[in-house]
Amino acid sequence: MKILILKALTVTSLVLISSITNLAFTQSRTSTISDTQIPYLAMGKGNSERSMIVTNPILCDEAPGPCRFFIRHVQAHRQSNHLILPPHAYPASTEAKADCFAAKNSNAQDVIDAYELLMQPDKASKYSIPGDLKVRAENIKTCAIKANNWIGNNIEG
Repeated sequence: MKILILKALTVTSLVLISSITNLAFTQSRTSTISDTQIPYLAMGKGNSERSMIVTNPILCDEAPGPCRFFIRHVQAHRQSNHLILPPHAYPASTEAKADCFAAKNSNAQDVIDAYELLMQPDKASKYSIPGDLKVRAENIKTCAIKANNWIGNNIEG
């Protein structure tokens, strides 16, 4: 019995060390830079060896919660080993996966802020967010609810 417990602890420790190492490695290969010329809150640039997150500080000052959400969204593309493409070049299914990751792993208020922005297409158009915004918003809400990361009203609807 002691041997089984020791083996289980060893496996758990190795998985934890591997996760921490992978996270540190991913973070060390990803930097963030500012560029006031991009029309997005955040986007990825680079390749599988070295990528960066580019944010527009002017747009992010106007919409800080959605900016943080879309930074997490870009991180999702990197962690999922998606090709680093301009935001409008991703298929809707890939964007949905990155949105879901961000909905599960962002601050809950940032999730709400991103959802509310996407539900207002006229306002969201300023940030060049691609795709069907209301569909994306509902996907974000569904993922956040499943992850117990939804603090908004109308959980069922």
